[in-house]
Amino acid sequence: MMTSIKLKDIIQTEYALSHSSAKAFLRELLYYIPFRRTIIISFEGISSVSSSFIHDSLGALYVNYKKEADDYLIITDINNDIWNEKID
Repeated sequence: MMTSIKLKDIIQTEYALSHSSAKAFLRELLYYIPFRRTIIISFEGISSVSSSFIHDSLGALYVNYKKEADDYLIITDINNDIWNEKID
């Protein structure tokens, strides 16, 4: 079974920048982790992502649930420029 999450629907903006938005996103992800099913995260419609947003959401998830995140998360619809800016 799979669950699809559209980041923009959770944070209600195209800018994934704030700590509060990151925590809301993390809460949504943590809800689904115990179900051990694939979680498809769509970044469709997101135009900007801060490093702190990634750290406080996906980073926190990987710190505490690395195996589950590796096994069940699929990230889609991300603009390569957004990722390249965060990992370079």
